[in-house]
Amino acid sequence: MLLYFAYGSNTLSAQMRERCPVATPIGVGRLKGYALAFAGRSATQGGAGVATLRPASGGSTEGRLYQMSEACLANLDRYEGAPAFYARARVHLALPTGGVAEALTYVLPPEAPTTGPRAAYVERIREGYQEAGLSSDAFEALRAAVAAAPPPPLSPPPGAGLWPWREARPPRGPPPRALWFPPKPPPPVDRLLVFAYGNEMGGLRAHGALGGAPLVAIAETPPFFELHSQDDEAILRTHGWSAVRGEVYEVTPGVLASFAVQSAARGLVRATLTVRELSRTGLATGATLRVIAYVGEQRATRRKRLWPPNWRAHAGRGLR
Repeated sequence: MLLYFAYGSNTLSAQMRERCPVATPIGVGRLKGYALAFAGRSATQGGAGVATLRPASGGSTEGRLYQMSEACLANLDRYEGAPAFYARARVHLALPTGGVAEALTYVLPPEAPTTGPRAAYVERIREGYQEAGLSSDAFEALRAAVAAAPPPPLSPPPGAGLWPWREARPPRGPPPRALWFPPKPPPPVDRLLVFAYGNEMGGLRAHGALGGAPLVAIAETPPFFELHSQDDEAILRTHGWSAVRGEVYEVTPGVLASFAVQSAARGLVRATLTVRELSRTGLATGATLRVIAYVGEQRATRRKRLWPPNWRAHAGRGLR
């Protein structure tokens, strides 16, 4: 049997029963020379920080001791994301009886950035401390660690890091805790790819504005846009909740310059987007493209929001 030292939310026995049903709490211990801190960006916490230990001269951290099996520890590895996120560490603890015990615990790497925790996460730790009967020093250390960390970041948008979003599925088994980072931007546009989402699409009345450019792909935006109609023209508006469908064309510099002038006359501005490629049947191929699109950033009173967000479903109906 092994000893495990919990100093964060695993001090709460109900949480430990979910992760390691056979783990048995056997007492408390104090790790000298280390202080409680919050760091990293946990996916399970919406990008917020989680508990870790940092070297501190004269500091100490109280926690709860569990006895568990190797199989139980392996299961706990999955929850803690070890070794990709947390790493196992062997520590020597001072016991209330005056003895010393060796135990395993989990810590973040020293380079993990200090990041504030969610309030609900802190509350679980507080409940665990209370249940374990830790001293007032432990509660003061918790308060100080929260105060020392910057506010937690805003939650990432749904599917962040799991794009394309509609194919994202939770993994089987206990979810590992992993670092969350905003999706890395694709490389800069090296081909002049234009995302056409209105009358410039193939077969519609303004398709000639693309100068006979070849079709590269059918595609759709991330679900952060809206499709509007104004004066029977499509407008892609930012800050929405829809994935707008369109077509990607590879244009020449001259065609792009002309298209830019026409778009500016309609009050649209240039933006660079990442769209995902769709098959002819509308299924995602898994490929993404970095494209140029002309969008309307502000809502206008004469615009009409369209659903579904596919101009082909509305073109020619006299929309205003």
